[in-house]
Amino acid sequence: MAGARGQGDRVHLCIRDDGVGFDPMGGSELVRNGHFGLVAMRERVEMAGGRFQLESRPGAGVVVRASFDLPSAA
Repeated sequence: MAGARGQGDRVHLCIRDDGVGFDPMGGSELVRNGHFGLVAMRERVEMAGGRFQLESRPGAGVVVRASFDLPSAA
């Protein structure tokens, strides 16, 4: 499931799945094994001035959230 919503001067994106999940604290192990997807997502969100949030645990799927300030109207 994926969704986006505006709230005031911010936009919030949410991507959720009901897969096997994983321990987010084991992220460095994923990178050591060549899995860079979540690290790259975080870097891109933060480079764009956004906030990145990841929630997961084994057996419980994954939720990835990103939020950004909307540009001011000229």
